[in-house]
Amino acid sequence: MELLLVRHASTDSKEKGLILGHIDEGLNENGRQEAEKLALRLKKQKIDAIYSSDLKRAKQTAEIINKYHHMKIKTSKKLRELDFGSFSGKPKKSLQENFRNNDFNVKKHGGIESAIDVRHRASNFLEGVIRKNKNKTVLVISHGITINEIFLYLTKSPDSEWKKFRHDKTGLSILEINPGKRVKIKFINCTKHLG
Repeated sequence: MELLLVRHASTDSKEKGLILGHIDEGLNENGRQEAEKLALRLKKQKIDAIYSSDLKRAKQTAEIINKYHHMKIKTSKKLRELDFGSFSGKPKKSLQENFRNNDFNVKKHGGIESAIDVRHRASNFLEGVIRKNKNKTVLVISHGITINEIFLYLTKSPDSEWKKFRHDKTGLSILEINPGKRVKIKFINCTKHLG
């Protein structure tokens, strides 16, 4: 299976440095343009299935890409961003101030989920996608932390390596998942379409 992982495009809150988590905000004009550029890049890409987080910013990114593929987009809450709880809607600085000394445990400070919780739900969903789509090309549109956790899970990397899987807006990664779930990374977080 070939897996295309994409982070959603820009929103007003993200551009202002606010934490969204499960806040359901759609793309802004800049985000729609970013998604259109990615859609043009993927226009001739073979895609057999499209899965997206059910949050607007991911769904709208998927819809813009899908205008060249005309497929049914399957959405899932399991592909959502980490639920930051009381940090949602606040500046990223407020989160960073609470996480000094490598203590990044959102759950301990008023959040709803931990990164491990995200990994469990996203990897559980992904296992089903892999089973249903052997020898196919699948596009998944999700969120920054969720994509990090998918990479950590698939590559069996230690948590400390999460930064190497970081994704920018509309960052595209392509992985090959072979029988026995051997993973070959073609590239990570490519944004050349943004020029």
